Amino acid sequence: KCLQFGDATERRELIDKMLERPGGDRRGPCPLVLMMKDPYANYVVQKVIDRAEGDQHKRVVHLVRDNAPALKKLTYGKHILARLDKAEKIS
Repeated sequence: KCLQFGDATERRELIDKMLERPGGDRRGPCPLVLMMKDPYANYVVQKVIDRAEGDQHKRVVHLVRDNAPALKKLTYGKHILARLDKAEKIS
């Protein structure tokens, strides 16, 4: 709901937290990657794709594309890829 109804600053902060690696560790996955593989959190990832702007959107697209092979194997992962394809056709 925060992604949908929050203002631009709130959305940006929330998405930044999803893109941030835990403890600044470059080797561990960021929360957004873990969310992509969750059957419920994938809905949030789809909203992030819709609502992220500018450099954040580029980072989200990059993460999704990097994880596409694994996402193609998951029913809900396919929904994320379809949302990304739809978003790219619109822009």
